[in-house]
Amino acid sequence: MEGMITGLRAVVAIVAAVPFGIAYADADAAGGPVHTTLCELVKQPGRFNGKMVSVRGLVEIAFENFELRGEDCEGRNLDGVWLEYGKGPKKQPTIWCCGDMVPRDKLTLLRNADFRAFHRHLIAQKRTKGCYEGECYLYRVTATLAGRFDAVKTESCPGDRESHCCPGGGFGHLGFFCGRLVIQLVSDVVAKPVDR
Repeated sequence: MEGMITGLRAVVAIVAAVPFGIAYADADAAGGPVHTTLCELVKQPGRFNGKMVSVRGLVEIAFENFELRGEDCEGRNLDGVWLEYGKGPKKQPTIWCCGDMVPRDKLTLLRNADFRAFHRHLIAQKRTKGCYEGECYLYRVTATLAGRFDAVKTESCPGDRESHCCPGGGFGHLGFFCGRLVIQLVSDVVAKPVDR
């Protein structure tokens, strides 16, 4: 009798677990993003390559720079993650060399209220004498970014074992970045004024 009860409990546990397994399978099939951290992305870029991911971080923007910086992550294989807008906006939020600045990736960016707030704060700059392109941004912007992560092979840069290079070419300014996030969705935007 005790063996039957134990067996019955096992059957009930399996039956109860099946809907959860189906739910996870459906989420993967629907292409929901993998929630991760910036340090996980830069430590294991190959694991996330080509996948939809969601990551939160402080966005670094300047002339020829638009990234999530990963330099504080131990065991990293990328120094940072280059950011690009998916298709939809008229242009990227900064310029870099070389190429077309119109977002043309097949992934379309959702231009909702969160994105508009993100973009507005991200590009806000003082327009006074002495402020050159990308030197006088008004806000430090943190946000959750979801999109497709792309990575290429890395190796230690010649003469600098701490930095990583992309021997076959990468993303962003002059192809220096070995990882890229093409942004599809922006949420949870926090913009803090820069203390000057």
